[in-house]
Amino acid sequence: MFEQIVNIEAQYLGCIVLDNSLIGQANLQPTDFAKGEHRMLYQAFLDLNKQGKSIDPVSLLELGEDTLQRCGGWEYIGQVIGTVASVHAFENLQRMIKNNAKTRQVLEYASQFQLEARGTLSDEPLRDFLDKVSKIELGTSRETKSFKEKLMQRIQEHSEMKAEGLSGIDTGFIELNRVTDGWQKTDLIYIGARPSMGKTAFVINSFLRALRSNPNLHVTFFSLEMGWGQIVDRFIASIGGLNLFKMRNPNKHFKSQDEWDRYTKAYGILEKLNIDVRDENTIQDMRAAVRRNISQYPERDHIVFIDYLTLIKPAHPRQSRHHEIEEISRSLKDMARDFNIPVVVLAQLSRAVEQRQNKRPMLSDLRESGAIEQDADMVLFLYRDEYYNPDTSQKGIVEVLIPKNRNGEAGTFVELYFNKETNRFEDLTRGDQYASA
Repeated sequence: MFEQIVNIEAQYLGCIVLDNSLIGQANLQPTDFAKGEHRMLYQAFLDLNKQGKSIDPVSLLELGEDTLQRCGGWEYIGQVIGTVASVHAFENLQRMIKNNAKTRQVLEYASQFQLEARGTLSDEPLRDFLDKVSKIELGTSRETKSFKEKLMQRIQEHSEMKAEGLSGIDTGFIELNRVTDGWQKTDLIYIGARPSMGKTAFVINSFLRALRSNPNLHVTFFSLEMGWGQIVDRFIASIGGLNLFKMRNPNKHFKSQDEWDRYTKAYGILEKLNIDVRDENTIQDMRAAVRRNISQYPERDHIVFIDYLTLIKPAHPRQSRHHEIEEISRSLKDMARDFNIPVVVLAQLSRAVEQRQNKRPMLSDLRESGAIEQDADMVLFLYRDEYYNPDTSQKGIVEVLIPKNRNGEAGTFVELYFNKETNRFEDLTRGDQYASA
C-alpha cells in the first residue's frame, strides 16, 4: 500500500513539472505526502511558484545540491518526472493523496487512543479521539463565501451587465438567442435527435457562427465519434458553403476556381478562431483539458461542446448502463458549475420515436431520460420533417424544439434552414450575416 501511494505522489509531482499551470490547482499541504522526499519536493515547488519562477529542471537545479539531496537527489527527481502517464490524471491523483493523508491521520489518532484507553476508565480518550476525527472531516470542507458576500457579488454582476446584447454566450442563431438569451454559464444543455437529423452539424454551426461574432470566445470541442480530419472538413465546408462530400478529396472533386476560392477564404477565417478540438473520452480527462484552457486563456469566454453522451466512458464501470449514464450526467453538470461555463452535450434518442405517428421527439425519448432530464438545465430536440416525409413542403427546415428550459421559455420551438450538402445551418430571418463565407 505504501509503495502504491508513493507512486501516486510521484505521478502528481511529475504532472506539475510537465504542466506548470497545475500548481494553481494544487490544494495539498506538504504534510499530505507520505514520503518525506515528496514533502520536500512539493514545498520546493510552492516556493518556486511564490517567487514567480517556472517549475522545470533548470529551476530545480538552481535550488542547490543540499536541497536536491533532501528531495531525493537529481536522479530520483528525474524518475519522478518519468512516472507521468498523463497530466490529465492530476485531479484524480490529488484526490487520492488527500484521502490517504486523512486515513493516515485517523490511524495515528486511533493508535494514540488505544494506548490511552487501555490505561484509564475515563471516557476522556474517546472524547478526544472523536473530537480530533471530526476536525479532520471538517478540515476537508471547501471554503465558501458567506451569503452576504455572494449577495454583494451578484449585485455587482447585475450592475455591470449591459442593457443590450445577450446575458449568455451567442448560440449563433437569432431566433434561438431570442428564446434562450444565449447559452448560460453553469448550464448543462442536452441536444437530442435521431440519426441523420444534423445534430453534429448544428453544434458545429452554432459555435462557428458565435466565434466569428465574438473574437473573445474560446470553444473546447470534444469529438468522440469522428477523427479530427473529418471535423476540420466539416468546418471548412460549413464556413465556405462547400459540398461536404467533395471535402474528402478536393483535388479530385473540385471542378471550379470558385470552389478553391471558397476553400481558401474558409481557411483564412478558421485560422483566426479560438477552437480546441479534442478526443478525451472520460470526464476526468475532459475536466483536465478544460481547466488547462481556462488557465491558459483566463480572459476569454469559455464554452464546451461534447459529441456525444453515450461515447463518454465512466470513471467506474458499473453493472447497469443506467447508473453509468447517471454518474456521467451528474459529472457533466458539476463541470459546468465548477468552471462557471456552459456545457453542451449531444445525445441520441431512443427508437421509440420511429414507432409513433408524430415523430417529433419528447423528453421520454432521451435514453436514460431520468438522469438526463433531471440534470439538464435545458433540453433541445432537432426535428426535420423532410427525413420522414420526402414530399413535405418543409424541405430543408429543421425545428429546434425546447421541451425544457429551467430558467427561461420552454415548450416552444424555432425554425432554421439546413443545407445537407454543405452541413450548414442558417437563420430563416433575412439578413443572415453568415449566409456566405
